[in-house]
Amino acid sequence: FEAPAAGLAAVCPSPLVLQTDWFPAPEHGYAYRLIGDAGELDAEMGIYSGPLLDTGIDLEIRAGGPYLGYIPTTSVMYTDDSIHMGYVNSDQSILTAAELPTVAVMAPLEINPQILMWNPEVYSFESFEDIGASDAVVLYWAGGGYMDYLVNSGMLRADQIDPSYDGSPARFVAENGAVAQQGFATSEPWTYENKIEEWLKPVDYMLVHESGYEIYSQPLQVRADALDELRPCLEQVIPLFQQAVVDHWTDPAPT
Repeated sequence: FEAPAAGLAAVCPSPLVLQTDWFPAPEHGYAYRLIGDAGELDAEMGIYSGPLLDTGIDLEIRAGGPYLGYIPTTSVMYTDDSIHMGYVNSDQSILTAAELPTVAVMAPLEINPQILMWNPEVYSFESFEDIGASDAVVLYWAGGGYMDYLVNSGMLRADQIDPSYDGSPARFVAENGAVAQQGFATSEPWTYENKIEEWLKPVDYMLVHESGYEIYSQPLQVRADALDELRPCLEQVIPLFQQAVVDHWTDPAPT
């Protein structure tokens, strides 16, 4: 990486604050890569901060989800003006456009890695309609627009969805995976097979993308009313984020 010739310090706030939408996950790795191991961790607050490469400014990455009490990123961005960019899925951006307008400035993922997963020893689902025709409870985090789509399209039943999922594997393990639980293809399948001591075996899953619900997942968005002010910074910093995405997926080991 090389800092832009004009210098980010002249046009960007420091720290530049990025609010994510969940606790740290593999697909977030490109952002953490921009700090590398030079940062400082506040584990209680879910904040990792440090120099953004050699640009002369700092980057502060704030974890979301449970660290925000599960409040959507858009709401937090409008109550805390120290946040400059946030992960806001394109469907959420549309849903809140009238009251909390945001503008996407970069899409790090082309396909949404959101999944529903289950124990293949219990179920052999091949479609979302198969899940809807089963007795499986569908666990998800309240507020996911994709779940409204899956129910209203008739793929799932309203009486089988349960919005109590909090990111913990406890219920999935306790019920031997006899549920359809939300997750990310980039995270849970590997984590459950390799890291969840009470599980340590494969799970099966389907991408929500395959249901026809195609959105941009976790694009970097800014408040619409802050776009003009941030534009000189974004023009220089976004190429660094884009390069970090390429480098992270080429070699994810550092993060």
